[in-house]
Amino acid sequence: MEYLAAGDGSDQDSNNIEVWVDISGAVVSPGVYQLASGDRIKDALVVAGGLTGLADRDFVSTTLNLAARVKDGDKIYIPTLVPLAPGQSKSVLGVVSGRINLNKATTAELESLTGIGAVRARAIIDSRPYAAVDDLVAKKVISQAIFEKIKDKVAVY
Repeated sequence: MEYLAAGDGSDQDSNNIEVWVDISGAVVSPGVYQLASGDRIKDALVVAGGLTGLADRDFVSTTLNLAARVKDGDKIYIPTLVPLAPGQSKSVLGVVSGRINLNKATTAELESLTGIGAVRARAIIDSRPYAAVDDLVAKKVISQAIFEKIKDKVAVY
């Protein structure tokens, strides 16, 4: 992908503080990488060898902000594109391994969570994308108490 070219405008702090980022999923070389403070998500993907042919590029273009700075301890997960079986609804893409994907889930899937009704489901959808599940609290979409009830049932990928 041309927008994942290395060395094309990455901002780097003059301090050169190092951060560690876990990159997994549909990248050529998943792993934990040491980057410079100020590097961007696109730089992290370049270090991991770029996206594989099975990467969900729609997810990358609509959910990830490639210009966002990485932070120490970040987890970047690139899902694979799963071909739908004949007659399969796209709404099932919001649930994988029993966890609901906050970035893809439908209103009905979100409402199946404890403490999430129609209003909160709409707020979750309107506040997308999420880089981590705790963004629900950081973005003030739900309270910490509700987050504690659902945190093991949701994921970001």
